[in-house]
Amino acid sequence: MSDVRVYYDAWGSSGTPIKVEPPKQETGTVVDVTIIRRGNRGPEVTFLQKKLISLGYALPRFGADGTFGAETAAAVKEFQRDQRITADGIVGPETFSKLNRAKPRRGKPYPGTLYRLKSPYMKSANIGEIQRKLGVKADNIYGPITERAVRDFQRRQNLKVDGIVGPLTWRRLFL
Repeated sequence: MSDVRVYYDAWGSSGTPIKVEPPKQETGTVVDVTIIRRGNRGPEVTFLQKKLISLGYALPRFGADGTFGAETAAAVKEFQRDQRITADGIVGPETFSKLNRAKPRRGKPYPGTLYRLKSPYMKSANIGEIQRKLGVKADNIYGPITERAVRDFQRRQNLKVDGIVGPLTWRRLFL
């Protein structure tokens, strides 16, 4: 409460806001920062990235580089979707709480089916899971929107861009 009072008093007296930063410390495997979002840089972002990687969330292009960019935001959103919390890419108290308690995820085994756009459209619960991983409406139907999302994902992952969810694309989706 005294920290709040100091902040409040400083704000009111000078007319100029003071900069309040989250703690910059690591405590083993627990994340100790209040809010991290796209555009942030520093050791707390590196720690977040290492935590995501240790839990099985891929950061293939930049890894734990200390910069919260698009790749880290995508990994955070994927984590949030997996935890069934708001997938906004902002790491606040709820996401930190889930990160602190999360166990490394195990890969979902490849079901042996090539999921692709064809007529009639393919339908299955696995397609719904693919759609959730890709961030598109999960209607369990492999239509043009899903194919486009798969192609975009394959391009970002440096995979063959064919719009087909086969063993390699599946593995990247469900590491």
